[in-house]
Amino acid sequence: MQDAFVQIDRLLGKEKAERLARARIAVFGLGACGAAAAEALARCGAGSLTLVGAFALNTEEISRHPAALQDTVGCTAAQVLKERIRKIDPDILVHTCEISVTEETMGFFRFAEFDFVIDALTDLQEKLRVLLAAHQAGVPAVSCMETEDLSDVTRLITADIFRSAASPLAKDLCKELKKAGIRKQTAVFSKEKPQQDPERKGSIVFVPWGAGLLLAQEAVRCLTADADEKQKNSAVRLRSGKNGGMRIGLPKVPPGKTEKRMDE
Repeated sequence: MQDAFVQIDRLLGKEKAERLARARIAVFGLGACGAAAAEALARCGAGSLTLVGAFALNTEEISRHPAALQDTVGCTAAQVLKERIRKIDPDILVHTCEISVTEETMGFFRFAEFDFVIDALTDLQEKLRVLLAAHQAGVPAVSCMETEDLSDVTRLITADIFRSAASPLAKDLCKELKKAGIRKQTAVFSKEKPQQDPERKGSIVFVPWGAGLLLAQEAVRCLTADADEKQKNSAVRLRSGKNGGMRIGLPKVPPGKTEKRMDE
């Protein structure tokens, strides 16, 4: 599959493209945002993806979810995405965890073995669990705020979550992060004010997909950053608990991505 990613090699350079080919990325939350991020990362030549979420596709998701088709309604997003991603790159490692992120299931994950974490969850407590675990393991992470009731993709930005004034979820998450001693967290959010009319509430495809692309972009930016930029970014992340007791991770992937896939 080398030819499939030749444009990535040209744009980023061989060395950075190989970093992506070795990268182990976890995507928590497989709604439209997380699914768009996962597919984008596969198309960037990422080495392995861990897809976490028990989200099941329904008819309404056809208007907004990358994996939602007439013949996938009723299937879990994790399984459909795994098959879709394999059609993009047969050599990628895909590990699916069709579970919700609870206090009990958090014990399945070994965060220190990931190179990057994407939080595309919608529940406050689930987001907090993932972000705290990533910080404690010293793993860079990006978090996504609400995309429902928004219609302007151009208002999406990637910035410190503490700069988000329009998002109720961000406000609540910031309070909890501050309690944990975290004062900086990269996030994707919109500067657009959410729709307030109950009769007009909904979602349109380009906002969650746009957010998903920004999540993937942040992962690629971080994973291919030069040493001096990485040192600068690491100064704002907690470094405690590097070898904390989380259990599921993925092995390093060699540059050629020839290692056998993990499917189950």
